[in-house]
Amino acid sequence: MIRMGINMELVWERIYDSVIKSIVSVEHHLFSALKKVPNTNNNTVKSNSFDLFGFDIILDSDLK
Repeated sequence: MIRMGINMELVWERIYDSVIKSIVSVEHHLFSALKKVPNTNNNTVKSNSFDLFGFDIILDSDLK
């Protein structure tokens, strides 16, 4: 899809790529931070953490 001479598919592909690379770069830290704790009946485990990630993407006049 091209709007005003801008290939929006390419812009969104680059944004998705940036987000994925950001998460992959801290993957080890994310998994090590999620500690498992026993629940009340002591036979299963649940994570004691929930994280929500937000990304701010700023584009210059060249859409980079």
